[in-house]
Amino acid sequence: MNRWTYGLGGGLILAGAGAVIAWRVAAPMASPPPMAAGDEGPARPGPAFTVAGTASGRRRWTAERERTESSLRGTRVDGEVVVGVDGQLKPDIGLRHLFDYHLALIGEASLAEIRALLQQELQRRGLTASVAAAVMADFDRYVRLQQASASLTSAAGLSLPEQLQSLHRLRRQVLGDSLAQAFYGGDQAREDAELAQLSIAADPLLSVSEKRQQLEAWQERAQVTDEVRREQESAVTAERMTAELDRQQVDPETRHALRAQVWGDAAADRLADLDQRRQQWRQRVELYRQASHSIEADPALSSMQRQAALRDLQQAGFSPQERLRLQAVLTSAAAPDGGGHIDQ
Repeated sequence: MNRWTYGLGGGLILAGAGAVIAWRVAAPMASPPPMAAGDEGPARPGPAFTVAGTASGRRRWTAERERTESSLRGTRVDGEVVVGVDGQLKPDIGLRHLFDYHLALIGEASLAEIRALLQQELQRRGLTASVAAAVMADFDRYVRLQQASASLTSAAGLSLPEQLQSLHRLRRQVLGDSLAQAFYGGDQAREDAELAQLSIAADPLLSVSEKRQQLEAWQERAQVTDEVRREQESAVTAERMTAELDRQQVDPETRHALRAQVWGDAAADRLADLDQRRQQWRQRVELYRQASHSIEADPALSSMQRQAALRDLQQAGFSPQERLRLQAVLTSAAAPDGGGHIDQ
C-alpha cells in the first residue's frame, strides 16, 4: 500500500470512537503485559454468553459467573491499577484497559452489574477504599465519555476533522485534562497526525500528485515511523478486506486462513471475534426493527402507548450505551440517502 492510501486512513479512527472496545490489527506489535508467577496468560474468549430475560429475571452476576459463563471466560483480567508512593491513584493506559475489559460484557450484563464486577476485582486486588473510590469515579467518567462519543459519531453535518476535534474537546471536558492525557495521549498523537494528513487530502486546490507530494513531505517532517505506518496501513487493509469478505459471503474458515496469511493467527482470531460481535449486533438490531414495526403498525395503540412500548422494547433489549448506538443506526437509516449501516 502506498503512502497516499495511508494518508486516507484517518476515517477509521472516529468510526470506532463510540465503541467501548477498540480493536487494532497491529496489536501483536505491542509487548504483552507482564504475567504474575503461575499465570497462564490470556486465552481467546469463548462464544458470547447471552443473558436472557428481563433484568428482574436474570441471575445476579458474580466474579465466578463472569469466569465461567461470559464471553470473557478463560481470559486473564486485562489492565492494572497504579498507586503512587503517596498512596494516590496514578491513572494510565493500564487503567483504561481494565475498564475496557469489564465493559466488554455490555450486552451480556447491565452496566450496574459490570460496575459491581469491577468493584469486586478492586477488592480482590486489595486496594484501599480511597483508591477504589477514585478508580470507580474514573470508571463512571469513562462510561459517560463512551456514551457522549457515540452521539458525536452520528452528528450530522460535521466533517471527519471536525468530529475528531470535537472528540478531543469532549475527552477533556468529560475526563479532565490529566485523565484524558493518561487514557488518550497516544491516540491523540496519532489522530492529530491524521488530521494534518486529512487537511491535505481534502484540499480542493491540490491535484492528486500535489497531494501525494505534500503527504510524503509531511511524513518526512513529522518523522512518521515505520511502525506507525504499518499499524495504520494494517487497520485500513483489515477494514477493506472485511468489507470484501462480507460482500462475497466468505465462510469463517476461509476468512481466518486469508487473514492469518496477512497478520498471523492471533490477529485473525481477534478479527473472527469482531465478526461474531458484528453479526450478533446485526441480528439484535433486525429483531428490534421487526418488533418496532409491529408496535408502530398496531392500530389498538395510541401515540403515547406506542412511544412507551418502543421505549420499553429498547430498554429491555439494549444497554444505555447500546441504545445510543442503536439510535445512531436508526437515524442514519432514516436519512434521505438511505445510507444507514447496521454495523455502526
